[in-house]
Amino acid sequence: MIREVTRYVGLAVLLFAVQLLVLNNINFNGYASPYIYPMLLLVLPFGVRRWQQLLLGFACGLLMDVFMHSLGLHATAMLVMSFVRLFVGPSDSTRLEAPGLDGGLLWYARYVLVLVLIHHTVLILLASFTLHHLWLTLLRIALSTACSVLFILIASALRVRR
Repeated sequence: MIREVTRYVGLAVLLFAVQLLVLNNINFNGYASPYIYPMLLLVLPFGVRRWQQLLLGFACGLLMDVFMHSLGLHATAMLVMSFVRLFVGPSDSTRLEAPGLDGGLLWYARYVLVLVLIHHTVLILLASFTLHHLWLTLLRIALSTACSVLFILIASALRVRR
């Protein structure tokens, strides 16, 4: 138990460091911004209690808000993502203890895509807070989601190889 907690804390430190030091400096003409820190919630075992998932999602988002000065946008997006994660998990939870590429690439890619799309939709809609340029907002959501899913899948593949 202590070993798993230590491993997740190490993963959290690594993901936040990569996000804050590297990925926050990547911006594709203002249309796509990759986020890898939601991966911490994505790889959380399905056996974790619901209130713990919600609390962890809120804490991760709030920590990101502190460093990015974004006034609760990331906390809200992570809280919504952690709430939806409760319903997106596998139909047979005994088959897969923790999500990852072990459960199959197609299943894991769909799982990541759905949750990251929800996260980015909430985040970008709250950040723009207007429907005036709806097509540009939808383009930002789509491109940021695609970029983030790609980075998360690559990081998951690197995590499995270790």
